[in-house]
Amino acid sequence: KAAGNTGRPGTPTYNTLSGTCSNIYCHDSARFKNAYGGGNGLAPVWNNTAYVTGGAAPTVNDCNKCHGYPPSGAHTVGTNCKQCHDNIAAGSANRTFTSLAQHVNGNLEFLSTCYSCHGASNNGDLGAAPNRGHVIHYNSAVNATGSITNDFSTGYAFSCNSCHPANTASGHNQGANVPGIRYAEIGGTKLTGYTNGSTNAFDSYGLYYGTNGTCTNTVCHTRDGVSATPLKAPVWNLGKTGDCAFCHKASGDSYAVMTGADANKLSQAHGQHMASDRYGQAAMFTCNICHAGTAQNNTTIINSAAARNQHPNAAKNVEFNATAGGNWSGTQCSNTYCHSNGTAAVGSHGAMNWTGTMNAECSSCHGGDAGAVNRITTVAHGAHTNAATNAVGRNIACGECHSATVAAANTRTVTSYVYHTNKETNIRFDNGSLVRDADNPYYGGKVAT
Repeated sequence: KAAGNTGRPGTPTYNTLSGTCSNIYCHDSARFKNAYGGGNGLAPVWNNTAYVTGGAAPTVNDCNKCHGYPPSGAHTVGTNCKQCHDNIAAGSANRTFTSLAQHVNGNLEFLSTCYSCHGASNNGDLGAAPNRGHVIHYNSAVNATGSITNDFSTGYAFSCNSCHPANTASGHNQGANVPGIRYAEIGGTKLTGYTNGSTNAFDSYGLYYGTNGTCTNTVCHTRDGVSATPLKAPVWNLGKTGDCAFCHKASGDSYAVMTGADANKLSQAHGQHMASDRYGQAAMFTCNICHAGTAQNNTTIINSAAARNQHPNAAKNVEFNATAGGNWSGTQCSNTYCHSNGTAAVGSHGAMNWTGTMNAECSSCHGGDAGAVNRITTVAHGAHTNAATNAVGRNIACGECHSATVAAANTRTVTSYVYHTNKETNIRFDNGSLVRDADNPYYGGKVAT
């Protein structure tokens, strides 16, 4: 009786005159349910004792008879059969079976874990290009599995289903493949849009991967990890830029750029704090000042599992550094040095809304000039700015003592963001019509600057 045919149509037959069998899955793997073909001896002659010459250890020619070495079609082009099929003996040139009973039994014997075919990226198994693609996104020596969780202990190691869909009954273990383009479909919890590139390559396991495809819809590279499309579509096989502005409109951009009409803009408050023509000029104002648990500076994430976990977690993690101090409620900051009256290293002030605005009289933090409703009164400021109570007989403007920080003509206009909030007492006397610094005045034992 001829063997069964579980795949392609066609009646299994045996020709008694020629002694050949045909249309049987035993010798034609294209008729098995996976349709992987490529055999060159699909109609064996019954009395041909040389059909298989290797016995329990088949030769390459033996393997080619039934299914090719490797099989054709969507099958990987790799010849390391042991990586996917656990009934192959290790160190056997991939052609010795640990169990002959599993070879032609109507079942597909394969390892069901991701690493049976893919390995771990930093071993070069998912693409050998350094500092690119999988090496960046799955930077781990631990073999990947479909159920692996994110592991950021030594680098970014995202779970497979961050970019690839969950297992389906109709396709690849992590999604249907695209023969000749890539073997795993795209569409996971973080990456939902991917455009194939024009060039492709094989990894060390013989699996296709695109070398210049782009991620077009991924929360990982958006401005806040939650909304909008990426500022730029990352090319999978290009290296890291080391520039936060690739995803965020971050420090280095002007206030107009950071707060413009772009859908990916950061908040207006980010622009005020970080723009290159605002407080971003000051050395203390880096991403670290408000995101001390995540960012080391404007270009570097802190080298720790906690920081890496917070970076692309779709949450806004605010933690003030020691310079700023203070507390964050989720929408408001309080007791920071930045918005205090500036008389102490440790700030004290009430809650201020992140989306709020500053009082035009400068009284939101330390009080305003002589024309303000709420004048500055700390230390001797009150005596200088109130003509009714001082011995000078006029109101002394802020710019007469702080001309490096505010404008002389409009003392409510900050001219140097470097000096304004730097935890220093910055004195430079006005060099106007009264030539107030002609005698080289000192303040605090230093020549005024």
